[in-house]
Amino acid sequence: MTSAVVTARGLSKSYGSSFALRQLDLEVEPGEILGYLGPNGAGKTTTIRLLLGLLRPTTGAATIFGLDCWRDRVAIKRRVGYLPGDVRLYEPLSGRRHLELAEALRGGPGRWRELVERLELDLDKRVKSYSKGMRQKLGLVLALMHDPELLILDEPTSALDPLVQEAVYRLLAERREQGATIFFSSHVLSEVQKLCDRVAILRQGMLLHLASVEEVRKLDLRRVTAEVDRPEPCAAALAELGLEVEREGATLRFTARSFDLVVKRLAAFEVRSLSVEPLSLEEVFFELYRGERAAVAAVPVDGLPSEPPSSQPLLPERPR
Repeated sequence: MTSAVVTARGLSKSYGSSFALRQLDLEVEPGEILGYLGPNGAGKTTTIRLLLGLLRPTTGAATIFGLDCWRDRVAIKRRVGYLPGDVRLYEPLSGRRHLELAEALRGGPGRWRELVERLELDLDKRVKSYSKGMRQKLGLVLALMHDPELLILDEPTSALDPLVQEAVYRLLAERREQGATIFFSSHVLSEVQKLCDRVAILRQGMLLHLASVEEVRKLDLRRVTAEVDRPEPCAAALAELGLEVEREGATLRFTARSFDLVVKRLAAFEVRSLSVEPLSLEEVFFELYRGERAAVAAVPVDGLPSEPPSSQPLLPERPR
């Protein structure tokens, strides 16, 4: 029996022949912060809605605390704090009234006063006069106020200014220290690097990469700039290694992982200058995500149409 807080096995959601999520296998361990990454349309919000029982899966299943996310969704919600990507609130009510009602519905006092102070939230205005950032703050307080065992946050720092973002990062780090597990959907790589233990990268509804933040950093991707005497044949030689080479006059630019092979190819040419720089975490992410270099494999799903596999290999491979 798994000890994971969140488990997904073959989790898929389709609308006709269109897949929003496809064959997701994922576990989130107790006390970890998992960064769930991908641009808009990658399937992040669909995953969250399936986990919360807001959508019924087409195939596969998911559990939270060992409970089925669809059948046991009411019991699960009592133990989860959720911030949607688009916070919906009661426009005529003040922020204070929202929190008082949430407290009454939960049947006990919530720890919202401290959170309001730390996020500098004005509770006395009606929500209809709130800015997008104020709405986001109120949504965060509503998600955190009952000290949930699991936090599921969809783009939690969107619309927040940098100072408030830092306050949110501190709050989440404290919650993790207190034993909470956090499922954190984002497309902001800098905050993932600050907060997360592992990252799951989603592309077109499929899990592209799953690794610790440190493992992603250690993929050893490097940006190479070389000035050579015969740029055209040199670019062709590098392309044989599967590299995408940008050429500007005698200067070639490309990203490589197996640098020993690159050096051997370059040795056949006169290299006038050579610059090699490691990629940042954000640059590694985009190298992994670039559509022309990442294949979405066709995974058969019973009763659902499959897509043809791409002929392009996934570069680089997952770390072993």
